[in-house]
Amino acid sequence: RLRGLWTKSAQYISSRADVMPVPYIRELGKLMDEAPETPWEDVQKTLSKCKGLLENLDNIDKRPIASASIGQVHVANLKTTGEKVVVKVQ
Repeated sequence: RLRGLWTKSAQYISSRADVMPVPYIRELGKLMDEAPETPWEDVQKTLSKCKGLLENLDNIDKRPIASASIGQVHVANLKTTGEKVVVKVQ
């Protein structure tokens, strides 16, 4: 549940070369561009809590196109038009 908090804290610490050794800065800095993905099962639970959302979407890609410390983005299609959309899940 605190993944975002820990990632944001590590991102902040990685910007503080004045208080952290360089090897730690390098490793923690990876969280700026390489945030871990949230498992699809967790994403699906979150999406199911958004009333009416899943009923309007088709073909939600289980692999995110982007992942950050507090969310990720998935591609889907609108059921009504087939238009490609992105869904940000926090």
